[in-house]
Amino acid sequence: EQIKKMQAIIKQCRTDLTIETRRIRASSLGKVELPYKLTKDCQSLLETAVSKMYLDQQEILSMLSIASTIAKLDNIIEIRPSHLAEALQYREKL
Repeated sequence: EQIKKMQAIIKQCRTDLTIETRRIRASSLGKVELPYKLTKDCQSLLETAVSKMYLDQQEILSMLSIASTIAKLDNIIEIRPSHLAEALQYREKL
């Protein structure tokens, strides 16, 4: 019975930690200075991706770097939603 109580406490702690980690990651976008030019639609898509995929700052910048390269291959200065969506597809699955 004591083991079950301990397991329940551990499970609750893990849940709390996961929720806090998600909250921190979702707020990461506001702290990142983006060296890329994004359309407004792209900015909205990025905010959605950050909150749903729990991207951290390094992942955001890496993904934007890929999206920027895709935009350059299209001879476009701004990153558009299609470029960002393609970059998101290349993200490693954990």
